[in-house]
Amino acid sequence: MDQRPDSYGPEVASAFEEASVVQAYRYRPSYPDEVFDWLDGLIVDQPRHVLDVGCGTGFLARSLVERVDRLDALDRSEAMIEEGRGLPGGQHPRLRWLIGDAEHAALQPPYALIVVGDCLHWFEWSVVMPRFASLLTLRGFLASLTVGHLPPPWQDVLRQLISRFSTNKSYREINIYAL
Repeated sequence: MDQRPDSYGPEVASAFEEASVVQAYRYRPSYPDEVFDWLDGLIVDQPRHVLDVGCGTGFLARSLVERVDRLDALDRSEAMIEEGRGLPGGQHPRLRWLIGDAEHAALQPPYALIVVGDCLHWFEWSVVMPRFASLLTLRGFLASLTVGHLPPPWQDVLRQLISRFSTNKSYREINIYAL
């Protein structure tokens, strides 16, 4: 049940290794401060470990790490990880940078929260959704965030996957809008 557009395949994803793309990442819109309070409130289990999948340069990871016991920031782009390490907060002692893909990378669960910021469309859903479910604590959450985008055309398929693999049968979608 992987109905992503072909434009989100590995060939296109390889652009995130290019130096110009990595350097331009700092100009992406940031997440509003309220998002980090909201994410912190989702962490109700111990250990307070978070996995940021597709972290890029660590927009989420570097801002959230002060609130948790450990934050694993995973991205397949070594160039993005290296850039993130050099940015403010990138050397935090509780922040572990991991290079690998969401589908197969060696991880250290359990996680009370998994965050994916503007990148869920890149993953092989039929692999990552059951994997995410197996990595979460009993009351853990998967939070998929986007900034300034309308819902993608494949949103209904993604909702079906979330519904199928979520241990939270009262799943609800929450939208936070910053003006």
